[in-house]
Amino acid sequence: MEVTQRDIREIVFTGTTSDPQLYRYEARLIETVRREVPGARLSIHTNGALALKKIETFNMYDRACISLPTFNVDTYARMMGSRQVPNLEKIAAASKIPLKVSCVVNEHNAHEVDAFLLALSALGIRRVVLRQLFGDRRRWKILAECSPLRHYRGNPVFGVYGMEVTWWNFDTATSRSINLFADGTIGFEYLLTETVSLSRS
Repeated sequence: MEVTQRDIREIVFTGTTSDPQLYRYEARLIETVRREVPGARLSIHTNGALALKKIETFNMYDRACISLPTFNVDTYARMMGSRQVPNLEKIAAASKIPLKVSCVVNEHNAHEVDAFLLALSALGIRRVVLRQLFGDRRRWKILAECSPLRHYRGNPVFGVYGMEVTWWNFDTATSRSINLFADGTIGFEYLLTETVSLSRS
């Protein structure tokens, strides 16, 4: 097993075209990974649509990242294809694990970012990632007047409204990963959509 052979201690349940909480055997998979990779920290990266419905399973992870680009229903519909904005306030209240919010920034929500960050702070969120998508060369005027507190994997981390806010650019990020896809493909590319297949079960 690649994870144990490489002594990987951080395991993230995520997806490229779907959401990990849609997996019928999610809880059983978490239990299996904990048994097979003792001591590893398990995280979920989800859109939050099923977080409240599956809160017991949600709380089986060590931490969670909610993909949420806005609280504005119209903007959310343009970016996510749905008008059902997850209730982050209720998710945060029911969560027993640390939450982070991940926000893709594009032409639909760039003008809302400051108000969005203020609202997140009011909900008690303490970590946020603003994501510049891979290959997007546009430069948004976000956090332009702030000086970074530090850098994490090549990306600046700012202090904003009592939160740690990372401006994440996939073009410059220095992260590495090994990825297992639903069809059995294993790859080493951090950019999941560009992974090079190593094997197929």
